[in-house]
Amino acid sequence: SVLMSSSGNGEAVAVDAEAAAAAAVDETAAGGVDVKIVYDGLIKKRNARVVECPDVERLARETFELTGPMLVQYEDDEGDRVVLSSDAELAAVVDKAAKAGKAPKFFVRMITAKGHLRKPNFDDDDEDDGDAKSEKNNNNNSSSSTTSSNTGVYAAASVPTLLLKTKLQGSLRPQSEVGELPSTMRAAVYRAYGTPAKVLQVIDHSAIPRVVHNKDVLIRVHAASMNPSDHKMMSGRLDMVFRKLPFTPGFDMAGVVVETGLACKRLKPGDHVFGMADFRKCGTFAEYVVMREAQVALKPCNMSFVEAASMPMTSIAGYQALVLRGRVQRDSKVLVIGAAGGCGCLGVQLAKALGAEVTAITSSRNVDLVKSLCSDRVVDYAVVDDWSETLAGANFDVVYDCVGGYEMWTKAQKVLRSRGKFVTLVGDHQGKWTVTKALTSGSSILNRSFWSIFGSASYDVVLAQPNFRALDKMRELMEAGFLRPVVERVFPLDDIRLVFEHSMTQRTRGKMVVSFPHDQHTN
Repeated sequence: SVLMSSSGNGEAVAVDAEAAAAAAVDETAAGGVDVKIVYDGLIKKRNARVVECPDVERLARETFELTGPMLVQYEDDEGDRVVLSSDAELAAVVDKAAKAGKAPKFFVRMITAKGHLRKPNFDDDDEDDGDAKSEKNNNNNSSSSTTSSNTGVYAAASVPTLLLKTKLQGSLRPQSEVGELPSTMRAAVYRAYGTPAKVLQVIDHSAIPRVVHNKDVLIRVHAASMNPSDHKMMSGRLDMVFRKLPFTPGFDMAGVVVETGLACKRLKPGDHVFGMADFRKCGTFAEYVVMREAQVALKPCNMSFVEAASMPMTSIAGYQALVLRGRVQRDSKVLVIGAAGGCGCLGVQLAKALGAEVTAITSSRNVDLVKSLCSDRVVDYAVVDDWSETLAGANFDVVYDCVGGYEMWTKAQKVLRSRGKFVTLVGDHQGKWTVTKALTSGSSILNRSFWSIFGSASYDVVLAQPNFRALDKMRELMEAGFLRPVVERVFPLDDIRLVFEHSMTQRTRGKMVVSFPHDQHTN
């Protein structure tokens, strides 16, 4: 990396800081020198002697999401703060720390003429907070002014100090391990809500997203799969929650890590991974996607990219529904409604892997498919008049609903044992969500929860949440042969409209996958 510093006459001077520090770093410390960066409030412009330290400033900006000029100080051996006055001094600090095996501590202060700024974002929504820790601000910040009365604006003394342990050199692992990035990528995009034929299109020269947060990973997508949530979002049925347009759809993907953020520990460039994006961003129907490291896990070694891409959301949903909520175990009796869809196929296999006795409900054309998944009994709803009457008194421990609608809940009560568990991925309402319908649905769920106290079946709605730990657990079952992918068809990106249109018919068997050809594509 190259540092920019101001010389004595105020001119910018480029310095190869990596080369300057490398001579002092042991060969075993190739990952870089650990540093600690502390956000330490504000300093008025007239009191600041500016020396640019782009590497330190870059880390501070990405960590604290700050904007504007900064003053960088370091803590010397006596504990005093010293302003970095030259590029050579910065290199010397890193050099000395490398020799001593210590982590140099840098203090970053925002330079402002008015003495206030908007509060930085100190939130981290990952489950694993890494090495980030809160540290009480004991400094007086004598050069700062009092709190501003503007909404969302805070004086320096009110902004908490955060301590981050990270890497100064080599924080972003080199892209060369997996090849250089192209200038643009192909991606599916919609700019308005509607039908696939009217709003969905493929853009040939879309900008490639980049890693901007410490725990982001940039992934070259080799395959992405379709989920019902994708077409529901595009139709506008969920616009009460998801309003951001234009939008690249797609939750599930499998691909190769290209670049990692500063605080990523589990993954490195070149890793073959699969994962599920969160509902706020999506974006997997594109050649490249940025996701949080916590949303991604290593790909099963016995699956291709296409096969692995079909698994993330269904695996996470099944894990949360059957393991965490349903508490399915050996000899449990499980009923899977909608057993031929993506989540249904996975649910049947997972319940069997857990040792349960599984009954599956599906249509005539899918009976053979569901039987091949080792279900103990298959009920063809097109043949029987009412499957709840056919299975009445079966005393199932868990009903796993992958179809949705209030009717499924009423029927399930006839087949569940006392205090049995009804777990659904869809809920009662399948139309467009409004505030009124959301309140009505919430009230209904609370009512069912209340009656479950007195022995009625419990009711749970599961919204699959990206989670690498769940993916890791499910990957073990995949590699052991307990879970296998069910892929109905593979499409190129140019046929993305067909993928959405077929998904909207609700007659998909397993999953549909979009494949992205790359020069370095391998299984």
